[in-house]
Amino acid sequence: MGNLIDLTGQKFGRWTVLSQAPSDKHSAMWNCVCACGTKRVVKSPSLRRGRSKSCGCLKNELLAIQKPSKIHGKSGTAIHRTWKAMKVRCYNKNFIEYKNYGGRGITVCSRWLNSFEDFYKDMGDVPVKKSIDRINNDGNYEPDNCKWSTPKEQSRNTGVNRNITYKGKTQCLSAWSEELEIPCTTLFNRLNNHSPEIAFIR
Repeated sequence: MGNLIDLTGQKFGRWTVLSQAPSDKHSAMWNCVCACGTKRVVKSPSLRRGRSKSCGCLKNELLAIQKPSKIHGKSGTAIHRTWKAMKVRCYNKNFIEYKNYGGRGITVCSRWLNSFEDFYKDMGDVPVKKSIDRINNDGNYEPDNCKWSTPKEQSRNTGVNRNITYKGKTQCLSAWSEELEIPCTTLFNRLNNHSPEIAFIR
């Protein structure tokens, strides 16, 4: 097998190499753990040549995106478009905004990924002038982390907003401006020199 190249600690797709395993007659073997937590022994050529990228979970996720939905009478509706768009954001690397979703580890829970019907049971129809929003912007698309929000609420739940805690309450600067009836620019300038306890005095 020639000189063995140590792959310990290296990543190949969703595999992370943990340690060397007993070799077979033809190639080195490695103990690996998949991103989903599954552990398996994988041949060195399969890792290095990209023939094995996961324990199979990646293939299942891609199939779930591509396979037709069961007949549910919702094709073409706002809720069905929301379901499809949610998966594209997380798994289609060609999507222009992929870097802000799947590119930073955001996924769709298996319950929703594999079933539009379950997604619809959990979220219902799309309310007027609202869209799906993750409560924790760093969390995944799953029942406990999703709600329907207006565009204004969505804009306040992005990673670029400046969140400020005052009297035990945390919200973005524009929300404090609205609540305190003080212009955003005024609050911004005050906060450059003072704590919220001083800056927020009207």
